[in-house]
Amino acid sequence: MKKLILSTIILIVSIGCVEQDQTAVKQIEPPFNASSLESTIQERGKIWSTALTTKNVALLEGLYAENVHYLPDGEVALNGREEVVDYWKTSMDFIHDIQLTMESLEGTKELLYETGTGIALIPNAAKTIDTINYKYVNVWKLQKNGSYQVVIDTFNDLPRP
Repeated sequence: MKKLILSTIILIVSIGCVEQDQTAVKQIEPPFNASSLESTIQERGKIWSTALTTKNVALLEGLYAENVHYLPDGEVALNGREEVVDYWKTSMDFIHDIQLTMESLEGTKELLYETGTGIALIPNAAKTIDTINYKYVNVWKLQKNGSYQVVIDTFNDLPRP
């Protein structure tokens, strides 16, 4: 009889501990809402414009992760920060500015998927500015230091109106 009472007490205590553990887990892990990071990612996206208008390629080095994959429209894929930054160095000679407009941001806290449209401003031979419209996808990865860096960057030109 003593064994039965002892077993019952152990069972009741165990059930109480499991219920408390499950409640604690639910309280620690609230659902992730990507929209809470929209302004953070939009601010990071403005770095492209600042880098181009100031011709400061060093800004781009902090924007891209070391293992980034860049898939420019109509060109070969580039892999790694060094290749991507070199690409942008040559692009700075003919791209005056770019402006990004985020359309969506989804994913997890660790990996965000951004889609949007952009405008590239490119000087032409007549010394005026041509506007090229494009769509893009950026994948942002949370880094150990708490910042987000681009791990995949791709774009495609939109048809001219």
